[in-house]
Amino acid sequence: MSRLLLVAMLAVVSVGLGWGFTVVGGPAQARMEQRDIRRASDLRELGQYYRCILSTTTEGISDSAPTPCMGRTQPSERTDPLSGAAYRYTKTSATGFEVCAIFEVEMPHLRRDLLFGVALDGQEGCVRYRRKVDGADWEMD
Repeated sequence: MSRLLLVAMLAVVSVGLGWGFTVVGGPAQARMEQRDIRRASDLRELGQYYRCILSTTTEGISDSAPTPCMGRTQPSERTDPLSGAAYRYTKTSATGFEVCAIFEVEMPHLRRDLLFGVALDGQEGCVRYRRKVDGADWEMD
């Protein structure tokens, strides 16, 4: 009888753990979410950096990643936390640019407040900026 009770208790615990992991995900899911949160933070920081750089130029927006900004440290260590690849900088118009990354977790599962400023399209997330009409200030797209 005690052996049957032990087996029943183990079965209940196993089912509970299995259900819990399917609802909230397991440790692997948590690691992917943490990497995505880091990606979002990196994109925001790089967007700020490029805004600083491009505010000091008069030629408009460059097709390639800009050179270091006076008074700011270039965050060259900002790379994808899983692959180590550089984030993608793209000139989107004469007055705009974006910095993008591929995210691991489906976007509805990530808390939106942690992704503030990151425009999501499927698994790609981008920080997009464009210069206002007067050319002095920037705004997020």
